[in-house]
Amino acid sequence: MPVLRLKEEEKKLLGSFNFGNSIFPCVEIFKEFERQTEKSLNKSFSETYIPLLSSINSRKVFVDLPVHLEPNNKMKDEVLDFVSKVLGSRENRTAHMLQLSALADKIVPVISTYSQRRGSGELNSIITQEVELRPKFNVLAFRTFEKTISSDILQIKTVVQPQDFLIVDLEENPADPSDPYTIQTIIEAIAGFNHCKIIILASAIPHNLSNTKLLHGELIPRGDNRLLLNYAQLGGHCFGDYAGIKKDEVTDGGSISPGFIFYDPVQNEYYGYKGSERKKGEKGNLGDFENIIVPAVYNSDTANRMQASNLAYLTTQNLGWTILAKIHLENEPGKSQGKFKRISMEHYLHCMRVKISAGHFNN
Repeated sequence: MPVLRLKEEEKKLLGSFNFGNSIFPCVEIFKEFERQTEKSLNKSFSETYIPLLSSINSRKVFVDLPVHLEPNNKMKDEVLDFVSKVLGSRENRTAHMLQLSALADKIVPVISTYSQRRGSGELNSIITQEVELRPKFNVLAFRTFEKTISSDILQIKTVVQPQDFLIVDLEENPADPSDPYTIQTIIEAIAGFNHCKIIILASAIPHNLSNTKLLHGELIPRGDNRLLLNYAQLGGHCFGDYAGIKKDEVTDGGSISPGFIFYDPVQNEYYGYKGSERKKGEKGNLGDFENIIVPAVYNSDTANRMQASNLAYLTTQNLGWTILAKIHLENEPGKSQGKFKRISMEHYLHCMRVKISAGHFNN
């Protein structure tokens, strides 16, 4: 279950990637309209998002209006307005989710507690949302976090049905079954939970890892993808992540800083690449993507390991690698920070699709 916050490059990926029957994306919506033209045309929430969601090549699509996303003064006004007025109100959030019921056979609405939401603190909000959404959506998902799982699970057990999903979000906690603290609390909370499929979700790359902190061509030391190996030991039937990139904070973009995260499926590790060093306050050069990052990635040990593998990681089916190769051959422009975010995601998801086909996750 790759979690994709609905920004520009994520939308492009959702339109191009064939998720098939074994990868169900989770789309997080955090604003009323995709773009200003929809606002000017007075389109409704459903008119804005149903065409996009229906075009995703996946049997099921989780849709989350993320309750855990708190208002931040670094957010754009349209995002801040949605986070405050829609996500901050259970009634408004449910009303927006119900607008998507025309796609009820495909969409799986995600429910989270409002008990920790600033200004809400509503009790039994999981049960209330299930009652509101179940008549329109046969399949639901319940997303819970370490700080609320003990109380959430009591509510979820009273309303969950076998076709539903439980999403246990570790956030940035390591997926280590021997962890006596955070993970042990989670394992104990879901011990014996056999009511529905469990998805263990974790962010493999810290959200505060900036491109300037990457070591060019080196292993990302704080990258942690052990969830792929340990999700079953943690009690999960499936796993979720952020599609090979760090979790987007949906705040307004900062200065240009060329950087790239490249997943190595052979080692199950991440490698970082960045542009030339610059003085504090100096803008990055977008040309560094073409001149420094692409040649380094194309000729890297990571790429060589994948090419030597008996699995088809670097083929024309890998759109991320295809785009990168075209840039290397000067058949496509590469001076775009957003494009390299998409390359990371396309490459990672292709690798997951290959691993799934090869039976790596058969338990």
